Amino acid sequence: MSIRRSIQFFLKPVENTGFWIGLGLVVKLLFFLNGLREFGATAHPGFIGAYGGDTFYYLQPMEQWYKTGVYMPDFRMPGMAPLYLLFREVLSYTNAQNAVLVVQWIMASLSVFFLAKSVFLISKSRLLFYLTFYVLLLSSYANLYDYYFLPDSLATSATIFFMYFLVKYYVSRRLGNLFISGLFFCWLVFLRPPYALLPLFMGAVCILPNIKKITLSKSLATLLVFSSGFILVDSCWITRNYGKYARIIPLQKAVYYETANNDYLEPLSEFVTAFGGNMYFWDPDAEIRWFNFRKDAIHIESSRPPELPENIYTSQFNRDSLLNLKKRITEAESGKFSPEEERKINEGIGATCRRYEQSLKAERPELYYVTSRLKAAYRFVFSNGTYNLFNEPFRQLNVLKVCVRFFYEGFYKLIALLCVAGIVFFPYRLRMLIFFLPVLYTFILFPFVFRFSEYRYMVPAYPFMVVSACYLVFYYKNKWFTSSAQ
Repeated sequence: MSIRRSIQFFLKPVENTGFWIGLGLVVKLLFFLNGLREFGATAHPGFIGAYGGDTFYYLQPMEQWYKTGVYMPDFRMPGMAPLYLLFREVLSYTNAQNAVLVVQWIMASLSVFFLAKSVFLISKSRLLFYLTFYVLLLSSYANLYDYYFLPDSLATSATIFFMYFLVKYYVSRRLGNLFISGLFFCWLVFLRPPYALLPLFMGAVCILPNIKKITLSKSLATLLVFSSGFILVDSCWITRNYGKYARIIPLQKAVYYETANNDYLEPLSEFVTAFGGNMYFWDPDAEIRWFNFRKDAIHIESSRPPELPENIYTSQFNRDSLLNLKKRITEAESGKFSPEEERKINEGIGATCRRYEQSLKAERPELYYVTSRLKAAYRFVFSNGTYNLFNEPFRQLNVLKVCVRFFYEGFYKLIALLCVAGIVFFPYRLRMLIFFLPVLYTFILFPFVFRFSEYRYMVPAYPFMVVSACYLVFYYKNKWFTSSAQ
């Protein structure tokens, strides 16, 4: 009886908002505190959280904005600026960052309930609500960036709230919900610019089956309400950029960060991804490590040094050519050259990488256009899902942490596998399609368009991977039970 009561305690009515939000805050707090214990309090005196490789590309211009009123350097959009500057007015440099982390934890906790509530509003299924809530709440992957001063946690929460108010509009047809949804979308874009086309993608997929039922005037009015917030804010950003650069920049200036324009990071990365390699040098198994790129920045070594595939050569390069390129990169990384010499060496390496990439494009189109993207997609979707779970390398983990790591790696891959199965078999009813589209958009955009496979780009889409996986289980559970009953 006590077990039954315990189960019933965790299966409160959906309408019991206080219970679900309270449970979300408590469980998320445990993940948050574990993240602070593993990674925090080492980046800056007094800062409780962790910094990532991109942190200062967001933090430095915001602090500059606070001190001088000028947002520079500006190769990242100011999506975190409203929160940071609000706290910076009353708190110190360090405590303003800490306050942002607290907001990230609170928003992440709230978003678990609001995503599950969105699913309930569409499906009317309590079981699907419970599945979505608990699977997402207990997923380590959903918590990996709550304790980092980076936009990923806020972007994930913004995506969920954007979808929640969109669903609320779908159910109630109240334009206020649509406008609020548009505001969260605006925030999402300033946090993660690649999601700028997500509503167009979702709209195109959802509208096409009902194209004959839709009137142009009503569609334009709906679009205007949704996009008005983004149009206003982005117009200010475009105006600012035009005044500074005399050209229209609606989002950000470049895909890579600014220093990449002065070294060979971009051309080397493009070449490595062109044959299907991994360009993220902090990944122990990345092929870009073979070239000794940023070797001094590498803190975790793979038990097996990465090697290059044998089937990638063209008339422009072979094994010896790549060994020579590796030697040039090693010398360039030595730091023994003057700035002018370094600039010329970097330009030469970049030119070589571009020539090799173009030869792959011309002579190996199947590798360049198909295989490389499929490899990127596999790495993107089926990562281990535990990169930021513990701070130590795997070989240094104790038995308990190894067990936790294996559990959550299996947990993540099960979600990914069920989500991919949903893509292949596509059992979704049209009304549930809205939750599936952010995942499909992310799957297409990063590995297939950009050839990017960094796991953190998956973070905003992960909650919807959970919904897709849970719905697949829910759908076939109902189908099998119905069939067996007959």
